[in-house]
Amino acid sequence: MRWAPLLVEWSVTTTGGLVAGLVPVAVLGVVLGVLIYFGPDAPVAKAVSEGGTGAPPPSRIQLGVVALFFLLSVGVEVGIGGWVFSFAKDAGADAALVTTGFWSAFTLCRLIVVLIGHRATPARILYTSGGVAALGGVLLVMADRNTSLLLCGVTMIGAGIAPQFPTLLLFAERRIEASGSSMSVILAAAGVGGAGLPWLMGQIIELQGTDILPWLGLVGAVGTLAWMFVVAVVLPPPVR
Repeated sequence: MRWAPLLVEWSVTTTGGLVAGLVPVAVLGVVLGVLIYFGPDAPVAKAVSEGGTGAPPPSRIQLGVVALFFLLSVGVEVGIGGWVFSFAKDAGADAALVTTGFWSAFTLCRLIVVLIGHRATPARILYTSGGVAALGGVLLVMADRNTSLLLCGVTMIGAGIAPQFPTLLLFAERRIEASGSSMSVILAAAGVGGAGLPWLMGQIIELQGTDILPWLGLVGAVGTLAWMFVVAVVLPPPVR
C-alpha cells in the first residue's frame, strides 16, 4: 500500500491503533478492483487473445537493450521509493508525507495508464513520463531542503516512473515477439534492477550521506529517459 506511511502515522496518532488506517485501504481496494474489472481491455491483451502481433523474434542485442531499460526503470523506482524517507527525514521535512507523495503519485499515474493509456501511443507516454521524471529530478536537486520543492520533485519522479514498466512492455510487444524466453529475461532484469540498484544507492549514501539522493534520482531519471531513445532506435518499426 503506497499511502502506508501517512496512513499509519495518522491512524496511530489519532486513534492509537491501525484500524482507522485499514478501512480506507479496504474501500480503495474494492473501488480499484471494480474499475479495473469493468474497464477497457489493454491493447496487449487483445493482441495476445488474437494470437500475437506477428512481430519478429528479438536479436540478443535488442533483447539486451530492452532488458536494460527495465533494470534501470525498476531500479530507480525501488531505489528512490526506498531511500526517500531517510532523505526527507535528514532534510527536516515530513518524511511520511514525502514518502506518501511519491507512492501516491506512482499509484495514481499507473492506474491512469491502465484506464486510459490506450488513447495515446506507447511512445508518447514513454517520452512524456520520462520527461516528467527528469524534471522532477531537477526540482529535487534544486530543493536544497525546501520542503515544497522537495515534495514536488519527489512526486514528479514517482508520477513519471509509474507508466514506464507497463508502457514499455506494450511498446516492445508491438515490435518484437513477446515469447516466454524473452519475457523471462526482461522480468529477470527488472528483478536485478529492483534489488541491485537500491543496494548500490545505499552504498553511495553510506559514503556520501543522504544529501546525495537528489543527484542519484536525477541521474537515474535522465539515464532512463536517454535509454528510451536507444530502445526506440534499436527495435524495428511496430507491426501494424
